[in-house]
Amino acid sequence: MISANYYDGRSAQAHPIEIELTANQVRILGLINEVHFKFSAMRLQEPFSNAPAILEFSDGTHCEVFNPEQKKNLQSALGYQPSRVERWQAKWHNALLALIFMIAILLSGYFWGLPKLADLLADHAPVEMEISMGKQLMPILDKTLFKESQVSKQRIQQIEAILARIQPTHPRLPIHVIVRNSERLGPNAVALPGGTIVVTDQLVMLIAGLYQDFEGGLEKEMAAVLAHEIGHIENKDALRGLFHDSILTAASASLIGDFSVVASALPTVLVHSEFSREIEAQADEYAVNLLQVNHISPSHLADALEELQQAHKHNVQAELPRWIRVATDFTATHPPTAERIAKARAKAIPEK
Repeated sequence: MISANYYDGRSAQAHPIEIELTANQVRILGLINEVHFKFSAMRLQEPFSNAPAILEFSDGTHCEVFNPEQKKNLQSALGYQPSRVERWQAKWHNALLALIFMIAILLSGYFWGLPKLADLLADHAPVEMEISMGKQLMPILDKTLFKESQVSKQRIQQIEAILARIQPTHPRLPIHVIVRNSERLGPNAVALPGGTIVVTDQLVMLIAGLYQDFEGGLEKEMAAVLAHEIGHIENKDALRGLFHDSILTAASASLIGDFSVVASALPTVLVHSEFSREIEAQADEYAVNLLQVNHISPSHLADALEELQQAHKHNVQAELPRWIRVATDFTATHPPTAERIAKARAKAIPEK
C-alpha cells in the first residue's frame, strides 16, 4: 500500500488515498467509489529526488506520492526504466554541459537571430506602411523632441533646394526635408521612416556660422549631411531600428522578466553598439558615392563630422530612444568619428 494525494482534475483539492498495487493494475482506495486502472492506462512522470512522484491516469486525474521509499516501490512495481536523457542528465558534468549549450543557443538567438528577424521584417515592410509610420511619428516628435523652427524661410528653401539637387534620380520613396528647433538634440539631422529628414536649427546655425557664403562651404557641408541621411533612408535604417527596439525589448522582458528595467535594457544597449557601427559605415559609404556623383568632394562630409563632433562633446543623448540615436548618427561613437573622417577624406575628389 502506498500513501498518496489524489487530484480529480476538476479542482485543486487534494484527496488523501491509498494505492494498492496488483499484478497488472492499481486500486485507489479512500474515494467514495473505488477506482481501478490498468498499468497500460497510467504513466509515471520523470521522477526527481526532492519532488513527489506523479502518476497520471488516462481519465485526466493523477496522484502524487511524497514518501521517498514508497516512490521507489512505485517505480519498481511499474517497472519504470529511466530514459537515456534521464541517465545522461543525472551526471553533474553532463547537466553543466547542457546548461552551457542552452545559454549559447539563447544568446545566439538573441544577438544574431532576433536582429536578423528585424532586418527581414524591415526588408519586406511595404513602403505605404513605412510612410504611414513616419506620419504618425512626426506629431509625437513635435510634442516631445522638436519645436517650431526659428530659421528663416529663405534658408529653409535653400536647404530644400540642396536636397532636390543631390537626391538620387529614383529614390526608394519620396524624400523631403523639414527644419525644427531642438535643444535636446542639438546640431543634428534625423532620418525618419517614410522619407522625412529633419534638420535642426542648431545644425543650420552651426554650419551657417562657419560658412557665411551659402554658395561655398555651407551648401556643400549641408549636402554632405543630407547625403548621409538619404543613405539611412535608402537603407531603411530608422525602420530597422524601430523593429530592433520592439523585438529586442519584448525578448528582454520575456527572458529576464520585469524585476529590473535597467537589467532588461542592457542587452538592447549591447546589441545597439554593433548595430550602430554597421549602419554608420554603410550610410557613410552611401553619402560618399552620392556626393561624388554630384561632383562634391566627400571631404565636406569629413568637415561636417569634425564640426559636429566638437559641438556634441557636451551634449548627452543617452535618454533618447535608440532609433533616434541611430538616426542622429553624427554623434555616434561607433565607429570612431576619427575613423569616419579619415575614410571620407581618403575619397576626396577635385570639385568643379
